[in-house]
Amino acid sequence: MSYREIAAALDTEVLRPKRGERWHPETVRRMLANTARFSYSYGRRTGGGE
Repeated sequence: MSYREIAAALDTEVLRPKRGERWHPETVRRMLANTARFSYSYGRRTGGGE
């Protein structure tokens, strides 16, 4: 699924972006990139005390 398709799907849902009227593909890309980076770093910090 492309960022454009995800943005379009979010637009059809009740979910509204924090600002603006609709979701933009670049916003979706940034959110997913930040989530992936956070998940990786969070997992590394709490890696079970290895």
